[in-house]
Amino acid sequence: MWIPKNEIDHWVPIGNGEVVPARKGQSDEDARKSFLEEKKAKNGDKNGEKKKLPKKKVVKVDMDAEVQKQLDAAETPKERQNIAFRYIMDNLRGKYAAADGRTVAIERVGADKMTYQDNKIKLKVCPSLADMIKSGEFQYTRKSEEKKNQKFEEFAYYKVRLKVGNERYIGLLNVGIRADGSSTLYDLKPLLKEKDKKDDK
Repeated sequence: MWIPKNEIDHWVPIGNGEVVPARKGQSDEDARKSFLEEKKAKNGDKNGEKKKLPKKKVVKVDMDAEVQKQLDAAETPKERQNIAFRYIMDNLRGKYAAADGRTVAIERVGADKMTYQDNKIKLKVCPSLADMIKSGEFQYTRKSEEKKNQKFEEFAYYKVRLKVGNERYIGLLNVGIRADGSSTLYDLKPLLKEKDKKDDK
């Protein structure tokens, strides 16, 4: 079920580890109903048989890692941003295979965008960017909407699930696709807390 990312308000669990997006003002029940109706139409499910869904991958952010201690100890937003930026540049730069076969690079453009603002949760998940690329679920591609951003022809979006401490988050990994076909991590937006979700054991 595709919803423009600027219209997503929260994510609604529907069972078996799967979640669907809900628009602002849309109830959880309406979001579930819309998803099921769309899924039934897409699959041509005339018998109403319920298919077993595979368990979704959740990236667990290592909160005991040294970089997390550094982020917690940072005294200013700029210091936090610099710690996350340096971690990406020093430890994560390279190319990674996404689940759909796309090769996605982590480069300076993504490090800059991920650490541009002092979003504490976003900064804390930065060390897990490579794992997000590997486990993300492809959703759709769209032409670039940013008039000021001429680096990319289009973007591919991957849904990612994260566990940060005891909290669950759902995000969209934004992957920029250049004119030559190469792909690179650009951003993680939106990144929203998941509601009513039981912890993994």
